[in-house]
Parts: sequence; structure tokens; C-alpha cells
Amino acid sequence: ITNSGTAPAPCKITIIPKVDIMKLTITGLSKNPIEVSRVKTNDVLVIDGETRQVLINDKDAFGSYNAWEFPKVQPGVNEVSITDANQITIQIEYDTRYI
Repeated sequence: ITNSGTAPAPCKITIIPKVDIMKLTITGLSKNPIEVSRVKTNDVLVIDGETRQVLINDKDAFGSYNAWEFPKVQPGVNEVSITDANQITIQIEYDTRYI
């Protein structure tokens, strides 16, 4: 993901698993890995760095979220890695920010 802005931008991650996921790890969008657990097939998981919410099917799922911070895209190129990436559909959205 390339952020053409000059400031970090909070991002919104939407994940829909094709199979039940016991633990999903995302790296590259925070200093430490983001872990999410207990997401079932076809659930809609939303991790929103702007509103600081974690939702599964529009219901609070903060108990399934394990991270020190919410995701954001740094200026420049961001290398994102996701475990079981072939078992999910993922969308990452953000608004470019400038200082």
C-alpha cells in the first residue's frame, strides 16, 4: 500500500473470512502485530482506525482484538502481511493526510 500523503493516515480494514479463523495476524499497519481471534466464515470484521472500533457483523468485537494501537498507513510504501491471506477477502481504506 502506498500512502502519497505526508502524514500517517488511520485506516479501516474490512475482512471477510472464507473459513473460520481462530487467529489472524496483520503486520505493517502498526508498530506491533495486530491480532484478531474467533472470526467465523462470512462474518464481516471491521477494524476502524479512525473511529477506533472493532466490529463483527456491526456488533462490538473489541474482545477479539489484540493490539497496542489501531491501524494506520504511514507515508510512502507500506508492506502489509496477513496470515491466511488466501482464506480471506480484505479491503483497506484510508484518506490521504498532509501536514
